[in-house]
Amino acid sequence: LKGKAKNPKSFYMPSVRAAATGESLGLSQFEMDYEYVDWYGNRYVVGDDVVRVTRRHLERHLGQDRYANEFHQFLVAVALAKLGVTSGKVNLTLFCPPSLFKQHRQNMIDTFMNAPVKLSLKGDKKPREWSYEQVSVYPEGIGAVACFVFDEEGNMVDSEPLQGQT
Repeated sequence: LKGKAKNPKSFYMPSVRAAATGESLGLSQFEMDYEYVDWYGNRYVVGDDVVRVTRRHLERHLGQDRYANEFHQFLVAVALAKLGVTSGKVNLTLFCPPSLFKQHRQNMIDTFMNAPVKLSLKGDKKPREWSYEQVSVYPEGIGAVACFVFDEEGNMVDSEPLQGQT
């Protein structure tokens, strides 16, 4: 960590998706408008729009085998695209619950490293394509520990952070 990000961005999306067509009949005033993502030959509506568009055949990111599966890769790719990634190499940091960390860490690294991304958000003129140059996986909650170890500039604190009343 060297200093602060100039223009930090954040993104939140519920971990759900549903198949969608996204095609128009040319009757825009009578059609429902929603964001969609084209992912390897399939079109999906994602996030908050899902329950507005359909309540059938929803896919949810659940269960202990959800880490590094196709849906997990999709959710990560959509989030990165929404944050502005369009092409190139990406250094990716992922998190996993501590109880599943040892079991899934290496599979997450291997899967993402060997899974180049190609997707289009609604309105994209050409597909977004990138690959992961480095993938790091940490236990969920480790960021809270870092709050005690680093100052606001990302430098290690000089004192014992958990010394005394904490």
